[in-house]
Amino acid sequence: MMNLLCLALTGMSWSTGVNVPEGVAYPAGGHYLYNGVVYSVLASGCTSASYTFTYQHIWFDPVNLNYISKQDHPLSAYKISGIAAPYSGTNCFFTFGGEWTDGSSFTLYTDAYRYNPVGNSWQGLASVPITDGIGGLALGYWRDTIYLIGGHVSDGMTYHNASNGLYKYSITGNTYTTGTNVPYNISEAAYATVRNSSGDSSVFIFGGCRDYDDTWGTPSNFTTNTYEYRFSTGSWTSRASLPGPARAGAVAAVLRGKVYVIGGYTGSADVNRVDIYNPSSNSWSTGPSLPSAHDGGAASAPDLPFNYSPTLLFPRDGDTICKDSTYGFDWDVVGPIKIVYNGEGTATGVTNYTYLLRTDITNNILRYSQDPNFGTYNQVTSSSTNYNLTLNQTGWWYWTVRSIDELGDTSAWSDTFSVYVRNCGLGGAESGPDGAIEVMARGLGLGAVELRVLSAESKPLSLELYNPAGVLVERRTVYLKRGMNALSVPVSAGGTYVILLRDKDAVIIKRATVVR
Repeated sequence: MMNLLCLALTGMSWSTGVNVPEGVAYPAGGHYLYNGVVYSVLASGCTSASYTFTYQHIWFDPVNLNYISKQDHPLSAYKISGIAAPYSGTNCFFTFGGEWTDGSSFTLYTDAYRYNPVGNSWQGLASVPITDGIGGLALGYWRDTIYLIGGHVSDGMTYHNASNGLYKYSITGNTYTTGTNVPYNISEAAYATVRNSSGDSSVFIFGGCRDYDDTWGTPSNFTTNTYEYRFSTGSWTSRASLPGPARAGAVAAVLRGKVYVIGGYTGSADVNRVDIYNPSSNSWSTGPSLPSAHDGGAASAPDLPFNYSPTLLFPRDGDTICKDSTYGFDWDVVGPIKIVYNGEGTATGVTNYTYLLRTDITNNILRYSQDPNFGTYNQVTSSSTNYNLTLNQTGWWYWTVRSIDELGDTSAWSDTFSVYVRNCGLGGAESGPDGAIEVMARGLGLGAVELRVLSAESKPLSLELYNPAGVLVERRTVYLKRGMNALSVPVSAGGTYVILLRDKDAVIIKRATVVR
């Protein structure tokens, strides 16, 4: 089979989110849609290189960027496989098998469980019909059936074999039947259910171990095989091989019909690769590498295009600026989360990182109006998070921004900020007192006061602060720009403070009194 490979034209990049509360590797994890939000589930897993395990069951919330604790998983083990599927009208989370070890001996499990979020509870299901247990399964879902593929099985002695078995679990019947075996033994493969080149659904498996578990294996036991199991025909087909080194312990997430295969272990080292498979064209492209090399994680694709919006910075809400002057309108925006990778380990231990794959912002729309409801408005676009704007009418103006990412997803509008435009010219009807320098103080909180200085021109001034005893406690040079300036002044005790602004000739041009 030809291995088609091209370079992905993507500006996506990884960032680090909040840490997993208890670091785990090889959890039962994955993509889980509930109440309109795609959560990343982590259930059980290995918590240390010395083989300790947890019952922990948590969801990562991609909207609020935090972890939510749920009812503990019934089994404390790792290499449990998990997948979301509907049951009685509710999207539930199913887990199968698992493994316990102390580094020399091991136990494999036949356990199967279903988590229902409505009651926040787990229910035991019919055991997987393998005598000595199974771990490291690949899973697929279609209609009422969950497909259990390959996995570690025991020879009853001291090591694992990889299996080529396929079992079909009936969700409503709580029973298992056998299906068409995989063409080769395989465990710890990355897996994903996605639309195939014909438009119906298949489960794809990527890489994995062909013989022993990777703990006792060698690099020669690993594979780059990619195989498709088409649900409608019950048949296996070889597809374009996974690029890069042969590896197991990778995970997969589906984004916009493409499969992102993340991380993995080669038998001697972890990798930070991300490879993107397109089922429609049976081709691979290169994705953005993880910040560091990992294996044994979990992945999900929240892909929520509207769960982000810009944050306005300047002019600040309520600021005053000068008519006919140009100001830089500034905002900040972080692209939306498309994929979450967490619950991972390394070749030497367990980590607690949460990695977030975000798209880059390609365009921003700045809308401004004298109507707070934007019934009529002006609008400009900017590829940066800044736009130089001149407002030539006095009075209140309102502005807001929305952003567009590289996938064409448009954000929600930001909050709306108001800005007051006035005539700052010397001698004008709206001139400030004392030579167009106007000083206002606000925010008289403990420890500081914000001094707001409206200036008709850009100039350096000397600021002097005298405490209630008349002692000079601070002198510094401030650089005013035309329009509104905000200066933080330390105010540490009660009483009357005097603030002097002096020009380059030391002439006092403004005196302000602050009483706390």
